[in-house]
Amino acid sequence: MRIVFFGPASSWHVTRWARRFVAQGHDVTLASMHAIPDEVRALAVPLADAPGEGATSPRTLLAAIRRGRRLVAQVRPDLVLAYYMSSYGLVAALSGGRPLVGAAAGGDVLVDPFDGLARRAVNRAAVGLALARCDGMLCWAPHVAERLEQLGVARDRILVQPRGVDLGRFRYRPPSADDARPLRVFSIRLFKPLYRVETLAEALVELAGRGVPIEARLAGWGPERERIETILRRGGVTDRVRLLGRVAPDDVPQAMSWADVYVSTSSTDGASAALFEALAVGLFPVVSDIPANRAFLEEGRTARFFPVGDARRLAAILGELAADRRLVVEGVESARPLVRDRLDFEANMRRIGAWLEALVERHRAGAAAQVSADRAAGDKAPRGR
Repeated sequence: MRIVFFGPASSWHVTRWARRFVAQGHDVTLASMHAIPDEVRALAVPLADAPGEGATSPRTLLAAIRRGRRLVAQVRPDLVLAYYMSSYGLVAALSGGRPLVGAAAGGDVLVDPFDGLARRAVNRAAVGLALARCDGMLCWAPHVAERLEQLGVARDRILVQPRGVDLGRFRYRPPSADDARPLRVFSIRLFKPLYRVETLAEALVELAGRGVPIEARLAGWGPERERIETILRRGGVTDRVRLLGRVAPDDVPQAMSWADVYVSTSSTDGASAALFEALAVGLFPVVSDIPANRAFLEEGRTARFFPVGDARRLAAILGELAADRRLVVEGVESARPLVRDRLDFEANMRRIGAWLEALVERHRAGAAAQVSADRAAGDKAPRGR
């Protein structure tokens, strides 16, 4: 198939997906308003004069819409795919290409409690227009599918399928049952209000005050970094907590393999790739009690949950795990079937690919039937003398 894929080339998840299509023999053009890395430059085209600068500003969006229309007219794709509906979905919807399949990341269609009313209204309008023109929708978790239905997408047009994890890169490492060393905690989320990373910082300070042996590494970056650093410094835990900053995608498996426990404090999520990667490596998840996590994990068996923003409850759970490492080992072992059966990237991409190919075939059949019907109607029309 010829595929025009509207999505951020700066996102490792997007480029991994695009390269997977190429490996399957498809002709892919990745159209990006964001910066284009060298490794995908051969298959990517810019939708802006300076990709990455004000990537989703109104000016850039207008330019991207014009370029997107020209690109679709030139390529004449069999499939148009868009990732992140409030920006790339809008550009793809106005490109004129059909069939159009959108992929909802989660945050693009779910309500962000930290967005202002004006931003929510603009996003809602953009998403509504994009969804109205989609022939199908991909999403990674059931609660996102429910939201799409609330926004007017018919259930039979939605495929719920997580992308999963490259199990060849994120290799399983059996968890340590050694109670003699400190419990090792890892987190990798953006340092933005939505992700509530300060909750983990506060929990680590409380644990240190109680003398619980624990070490932590926090990967991520963003505007909340200074606040998090202040909490850790005032709590006197900078000797046991490292802020790693940005971790390159190729380095994430090794960074995760250091730890015993993965913590996510997010207030909302679609389907967290970092969570799936942590499960694949063999970390035990301690995560916020939100639909995105409950869709895949079971409290007390494959994970432990705490209320969003509740640092004391998070500290209590981590304290229990530090005192009895057997809980970590048993939890990780219980999660292995989940990783094998639902989170294998190769298997999941085959399912997604088959669904997309079936949708394209249905679209072709429908278009052919319409042409035949139009011709039949023309033959029956009265002719003038």
